[in-house]
Amino acid sequence: LDLIELSGPVIFVEMYADSTNNLSRLAKETSNSEENAKDEESPAEVQNADSSSSSSVEIAIKEFKISGGEANIKDHKPHDVFEYQFFDINVNSSNITSDCTAIVNATAKLPDGGNLEALYEGNLFEDSNQSYSVHMNISDLTPFSPYTVKLFDFPIEEGQLGITNTSHVNGGYMDGLMVMESSGITLGNRSETNSQYDIPLKMGLWVMEDKDGNMHMEMPVEGDISNFVTILLDTFFDQIMQIVNTPFKILGLVVGFDGDLTTIEYNPVHDDITPEIGTKLDKLVEIMETKPDLIVTLVQNFDSEEASKQLAVYQVKSDYYRKTHKTKEVQDYFSINAVKSDSRDFRDYVRKQSKMDISNEETLVEGCQKIKRRELDEDTKALADSWNSLIEQYLVDNGVSPDRFSFQQQENKKAEFEYELTSQMAEEKELKKAVKEVR
Repeated sequence: LDLIELSGPVIFVEMYADSTNNLSRLAKETSNSEENAKDEESPAEVQNADSSSSSSVEIAIKEFKISGGEANIKDHKPHDVFEYQFFDINVNSSNITSDCTAIVNATAKLPDGGNLEALYEGNLFEDSNQSYSVHMNISDLTPFSPYTVKLFDFPIEEGQLGITNTSHVNGGYMDGLMVMESSGITLGNRSETNSQYDIPLKMGLWVMEDKDGNMHMEMPVEGDISNFVTILLDTFFDQIMQIVNTPFKILGLVVGFDGDLTTIEYNPVHDDITPEIGTKLDKLVEIMETKPDLIVTLVQNFDSEEASKQLAVYQVKSDYYRKTHKTKEVQDYFSINAVKSDSRDFRDYVRKQSKMDISNEETLVEGCQKIKRRELDEDTKALADSWNSLIEQYLVDNGVSPDRFSFQQQENKKAEFEYELTSQMAEEKELKKAVKEVR
């Protein structure tokens, strides 16, 4: 055939809770009717029909066109029925044969000004070497709320979404990338239904949004093309969970910080905001300005045993510095730390004060701890609080309200000194408080 052209076709697709649809049911009814008719035919007629059907039929269409089409979709599987319409559907395709690469272009309009564009290149009769490209702009996401409730337990109150999916399929295996750009998405409260995926979707989207309410997300989509929807949802689930579990990696990107804001390392005996720490705290302040609902917890990892060792050496070095420089004034950290632990004079000083044999780094530390044993425990405990106070003052001085952040301390036996940043939304915090009060 040279050309098949359809003008203004209308199709109705209704999907049911048992995963069937009106088209599959119609096909089944047609098949049953044909089987019943075949049972009533004579043996000679059946033999002729079988002989005729066994001969191969070659389909070859040079051009296939649809103009001004309409598709009406109704899905009963969600708790609330999903209804949607595609209109002004236009399709232009060529080379629909078993031995040629077909090219199919399709466009459609969506309600409220949305649109869809799709391009397919490949052999429609094989599953090898096929390419897909789909771009869809959804101007109003609220009609899709039945699906978000079914999948994630959150209804959509407003928002826009742009989706671009490019995929290559070979042998049934799909390798593609989906890019999503959203604007102004607002989710309602959990509907408390039995959703398919239990994820903090509201928190995940909130983290990814920039100060203007826009979001960008890229997802690799790989696997058996027959499982496309499952692969897409599982990938989305994994990315949201990763974002929620490490939110400051994404929040840092939102304010243009390429480093990792998840942790802030500090020196336990040098209670001063270094340029590196200051840069991260400045970005944290910027994030909190961008996200007025953000509540931050700074979890302080503190190794008391290691801190005690470092503090003892530092304090003895300070005593040694004042003695050798004949001064009683408190010196800065860098001047004191300039005293080399392996210098003979310093080790002789530690040996005399501790009355121990100082032969290596380990015995040097033990000697310093012995010298400072009376005040060392109390001073070590004060180190952690000193750092908390220092960071608290820095944040407050830069305009962050004290009720938007808090500190926790946990003992760390790995000689690591860092703050881990965790976050939650103010709304989430109030909800947890309310649940606790009810209990």
